[in-house]
Amino acid sequence: MTAAAVVVLAFIVLLVIYVALAIKIVQQYEQGLIERFGRYRKTVDPGFHMIVPFIERMVKVDMREQVVDVPPQEVITRDNVVVTVDAVVYYQATDPVKLKYNVSNFILAATKLAQTNLRNVVGDMDLDDALTSARPSTPNSVRSWTKRPTCGVLASSVSRFSGSIPRPTSRRPCTVK
Repeated sequence: MTAAAVVVLAFIVLLVIYVALAIKIVQQYEQGLIERFGRYRKTVDPGFHMIVPFIERMVKVDMREQVVDVPPQEVITRDNVVVTVDAVVYYQATDPVKLKYNVSNFILAATKLAQTNLRNVVGDMDLDDALTSARPSTPNSVRSWTKRPTCGVLASSVSRFSGSIPRPTSRRPCTVK
């Protein structure tokens, strides 16, 4: 093999690698955010796209509905009884740019937000209402927060699936005769 053939072969290999790095495919349930030198440039829809390797990069954002489990927590009701409640929150991404660049850890933020709202709603209820209410007004308070322009998500639903009284509170009190 001559030196010219080796150079041409190396050039072809480098060209193939460059094209392979330039091709990006965005799935149907995603949006692609293209950054040039680390700065946001544009949002691309699902499909086949080409970028400039080493200068641009693509970050994919999942636009599907996300399920966030709110861990159990003890809440004091309006009539001073401790109740353990937990919930599930369903979030739908609406703006991939705001979701990616305005919130560093969305799942943690959504969990903390849902915990706070659930605690506020159940704290304003009586014990009877807290244990019999299958769906408190938590979705409205969560939705009001997520409609802020900095969020980029919409809380599609909040389901409270468990509410119980801790063991010591549920026992009958002793009576002295």
